[in-house]
Order: sequence, then structure tokens, then C-alpha cells
Amino acid sequence: MEGKIMEMMADALDTTRVIGLGKANPKGMKTTLKINKPSSGLVKGVTVLKSDVSTISIQQCDLEEAPGVGRLFNLESLLEEMTDKLRRSNGMFPLDWLIRNLEGYIEGKWEFTMVIDDPLALSQFLVPPEFFADCEVKEEYYTRTWDQDEDLGLLQVKENEPAFEESIENLINLIKNAKNVTGFTGAGVSVESGVHPYRGGDANSIWTKYDPKIANIDFFMASHENQIQHWKMKRDFYEILSRATPNPSHDIFAYLERSGKLNKVVTQNIDGLHEQSGVPENKIIHLHGTAEEANCLHCLGIALREDVYAQLLEGKDVPVCNNCGGPMRSSTVLFGEKLNPDLVQEAKNSMKECDLLIIIGSSLVVQPANRLPAICLERGIPVVIINKEGETQYDKFADLVIRKPSGETMAKVLKELEGR
Repeated sequence: MEGKIMEMMADALDTTRVIGLGKANPKGMKTTLKINKPSSGLVKGVTVLKSDVSTISIQQCDLEEAPGVGRLFNLESLLEEMTDKLRRSNGMFPLDWLIRNLEGYIEGKWEFTMVIDDPLALSQFLVPPEFFADCEVKEEYYTRTWDQDEDLGLLQVKENEPAFEESIENLINLIKNAKNVTGFTGAGVSVESGVHPYRGGDANSIWTKYDPKIANIDFFMASHENQIQHWKMKRDFYEILSRATPNPSHDIFAYLERSGKLNKVVTQNIDGLHEQSGVPENKIIHLHGTAEEANCLHCLGIALREDVYAQLLEGKDVPVCNNCGGPMRSSTVLFGEKLNPDLVQEAKNSMKECDLLIIIGSSLVVQPANRLPAICLERGIPVVIINKEGETQYDKFADLVIRKPSGETMAKVLKELEGR
């Protein structure tokens, strides 16, 4: 028995073997120890094998021990260590009740349930036979997520940046072989249409002229004067949109729609250029809303951008609702607002349904949208990233990465696909 325990401990502590085991086994495991008949002897007798990637929690007091050094120790020592940590923090937070609970568990006074969550399925509780009747041990396996594999360093880095012409050929073949394509687009898609990003240090960004705080929901709602500042910025943005036209990065998705291959376009953009290119509205998921509409703050009535822009050009400081005269706000997600959970779920569903994901012009840093591509990577479907500006967190795991202007790239792709 002792030899087996030492072998298991070596597995838990040896990083090389842990990584090897993780690649061979895509399963994690939650192991639950439920103490039904507490006693100090049981607490002293149970051995805990904890790997360095596992998390330990006690359900009754909502207490969690974060991953750390892999160890082999008895349950009493683990509880005493957790108690000592709480005592050291007791001056900063009121933790007396937690400390009393742990002391009671150590003394065998109270029932409790401990859970080890180990994404590598190496950790476990070892219970001596004489205590089998006093407690229950349950093991529940689960499949690790892509994010967990990334954190554990288990993902394969791909060679995915061939020469430009070869990249074009590879992308064309991926599109030809796909039947259900999802697009994910960010601000970089529209730069070649003259719509410059809000963020990213672009010299033409609207934030070089305006303070970003005026796009915060709390600022906007605080006063009429703040709304005047906000709509002054919106007027300048509407002027930019009035001159913008779709480019090949938008046209590729209209082509996929005509070909019967488009699932959805998930976009962080608010400019309406995907609609102008010919993608139906029901195929576009506007995660950050749309500048094509505005909403009344009083009756929630909807007005089109053209109507609101006309009011601003006529000299209105704050456009008003044609129905009730209330002040309007753009139908976009302002800073400080959460994304519509229904739209986020719709975007997730699209990632689960598609057989090819094409990401264009996004740095993939804005949460929670930046976690969406992980769904496709977890499923093992092809992922293409076209982004001229810097690297994304998914570049080394994607099937194809193209660091060229997206309009130039997609113009070549469309030429081949359409036989032009």
C-alpha cells in the first residue's frame, strides 16, 4: 500500500508526468468525501493526495483551497493548515465562524463534505477499511474544457502561418469544404471602409477628440448636459457612417449567404456594414448593439439612424422620440452595460453549430465575446484568424492565421470563389 501511495504522489508532483498523463487522458475528476459519522480518529486516518493543479473545497462553509504544491497528507493536517491560514487573515476579515467550524471538523464533532476538483484526475482520498462505514467517497469524471487544457499547457501549438498566397489557397479550400460557416468580426473589418476603431491607439479614433467617459451609461444618464456631449460625439460618428461602404471583408459573408453556407455573423461592430453588404438581419448577431437605431428613454420607441441624424443636423442637442418627445439613446451597448445574455447565448449556439469559424479584425481581448472562439477550438473544427494588428490569444492554436489587411485578403478569396 505504501509503495502505491508513493507512486501516486510522484505522479502528482512530477510536472513532466502530469503533462504526459493529461495529454493521454482528457478527463478531469471531482472526488467527494462525505463524513457521515465524524470522529477524530477518522480525520486522522484519512489520507489526502492532492496534485498541484487541484482545488479543495468544504461545502458546509463555502471554503476553497486554491491550487498549489502537490502534497500527500492526512485530513487532519490539511484542515489544520487551512485553519492556520484563516487565523493569519482574521485581522483583515471576520473569520471566527469559519475557524470554529474547521476546529470542530478536526475534533470530529460535525459532519462535513470535502471535494477535490482535479482537471488531471490525479487527486483522491484514501480511506482505511475500518472507516468505510463512517464516510462515503464518490468519484465523478468530466471532460476538460479547452480553457482548462490551455491553462495546463496541454494544447498543441500549430504551424499555421504559411506564405500569403498559400494562405489564400488554404482559406479557399476550407470555405469550399465547409457547409455551415460562422463569422466573428471586430473593428478591424471596418477600418478599410473608413470606420476607425474606438480603441487601440488609432490616430483617427474618435477618442482622440472625445473623452471615452461620455460613452459610459452612468455618465449619459446623469444629466441632460452629459447627453448633449454624448450626442455631439454620436453626430461625428454618424457622419463617418454616412460615408462608409462595405469592403470585401463584409462581402465574403454575403457570398457565403448566397451560397447557402452562412450560419451567423457574430459581430462586435455597430456600423451596419454587414447588412449593407447583403447579409440578412436575422443572420447577424450584434453583440454590442447597433448604431442603425436609437431608443426612447421614456416609451422605448425605436427610431432609425437616418431620422436621429437628421435631427442632429437640424440643430437638436439631444434627439427626441417622434411618439412621446422623450430623449433618445443609441441602441448600442455603452461602457458599464452588460451584453444582452440572449445574444451571447445565440452566439454560443452558432459556435456550437458551425463547421468553420472565420475571425476577422478582432484582437479578441474584449470579454465575454473573446471566449467564444474557444468553443470551436474545443470542438476541433477549423478556425481561421485574419488580423493585421498584433497577435491574439488563439493564434497558436488556430488552423490558419493571416496577418494581412482583411480587405486585401478577402478580395483575393472572393475573386477565386466567384471566378472573377
